[in-house]
Amino acid sequence: MQTDTIILLYLILSGVSVVFFATMLLYIFNHFVLRTLPISLKLTIYLTFISILYTFLVYQILTNKNLKVNFSNIYLLCAGLILFLLIMFLVFHINLIPIKKIKENTQKLSQGSKKPQKNIHGSREFDEIQQNLEKLEQQNLNNEEYKIKLKKEYYKFVPKEFYDYLNKKDVFELTLGSNIQKDVTIMFCDIRNSLKTSESLSLDENFKFINMYLTTVGECVRKHHGFIDKFLGDGVLSVFLSEADAISASTEIANHFENQNLVSINDKIKFGIGIHSGKVVIGIVGDKDRLSPTIISDSVNLASYIESLNKILHTKILFTKEALNNLPRSFELNYRYVGTINLDNSLNIPLFENLDGYLGSQKQALIKTKITFEAAVRSFEEKDYSKCRNLIIKVLNENEEDELAKFYLKKCMQYLKNKK
Repeated sequence: MQTDTIILLYLILSGVSVVFFATMLLYIFNHFVLRTLPISLKLTIYLTFISILYTFLVYQILTNKNLKVNFSNIYLLCAGLILFLLIMFLVFHINLIPIKKIKENTQKLSQGSKKPQKNIHGSREFDEIQQNLEKLEQQNLNNEEYKIKLKKEYYKFVPKEFYDYLNKKDVFELTLGSNIQKDVTIMFCDIRNSLKTSESLSLDENFKFINMYLTTVGECVRKHHGFIDKFLGDGVLSVFLSEADAISASTEIANHFENQNLVSINDKIKFGIGIHSGKVVIGIVGDKDRLSPTIISDSVNLASYIESLNKILHTKILFTKEALNNLPRSFELNYRYVGTINLDNSLNIPLFENLDGYLGSQKQALIKTKITFEAAVRSFEEKDYSKCRNLIIKVLNENEEDELAKFYLKKCMQYLKNKK
């Protein structure tokens, strides 16, 4: 009995060893020869080979003359069967590892992963799947790059700040009626001689001139952390979260055009800028087939009106007291009080002129006569036209190019003449 058991155990272990080494050998061949075969054929080869070995093992046990098979050693046959099944499990596990990799790769792709996927390998079908997954990965990368590029293009039509203010990620989330209230600083900029320029230039030259002007304004606005709400022909409506940024942008725009005027042999660029701070509604208006981002409020209308006053007062940059009051104390700005406008007979709006929009000696002359000029304006508002006239004459004696002083002198003379 003991001899039979030893012989049987020896045969089983010998068979298992053969199967194990054969399986390892096939696994190594998997990366060289069997890899090119379909998985169904590979599994058939594995199973056939292992089944032949196991059948040979059982045959040797049953036909061995030195081994008497009885119920006492049947459990060894069962043990051999269990080992056979374990080896079969290993064979299936090894060959189905690529399926696990496919699962991991497809899961990463579904999550938009940009990292390189695991190599699958294993058989011809899995090689093809690997190639297809690599194509999908590349397609995902291309789609992601396209989305980023598309998003940047959308920002040219709908400023990124609109998405941020409305808490939207992309253009598909913008819906009619979406809005938010916000305290901002509005800046209107407009050129004065666009009609005259249009007459002296061809259509193509005029188009290039307008684009040059709009490009300059747009670059200055973005440089000082603002954004363009809309282009209004030859006008620009821009928005800032900081009064200091708006004032700085207006100064740079004015200085750029003034420097350009110094070297220009054609018509000088005349422009006006109006700045006001207040609460606005930022949102999406239009209808279901045509949406447009915009800002709406009385503050926007007031900024537009202030910009138009530059034409009357012969100034370049005007801003309201609301904008002035919110400037940081450390902000350096040369400005002067130019008077108060009355809206609807109830609202008085003090206005100020940004003197840093001028260059060189003209700027210095305006700064030098500031106190005298502001005293003249207050005399005018107190209806003391004689005093105002005298003060304005002093200003003009210092700076005969002060167009706003000439405006006030003309008004004073009219009032004094009417009194007589």
